[in-house]
Amino acid sequence: MLTEGAREFFAEKADKALEAIKTGQAIARNLVPSDLVGAVHWLVSDASRLVTGQTIAVDGGTVML
Repeated sequence: MLTEGAREFFAEKADKALEAIKTGQAIARNLVPSDLVGAVHWLVSDASRLVTGQTIAVDGGTVML
């Protein structure tokens, strides 16, 4: 996920690292924190009240590859 923390962690290699992450996803773009909003909104709503013990992957399709 593209955050300031990710840029600091990877330092001078940030652009190369983020490009490598992006190419390993079905949706070839770096995720940003706002990409999580829909999943979080659903999880805290009544629509998800019967969902238990699940992993919700918001990862641009990395799990699919």
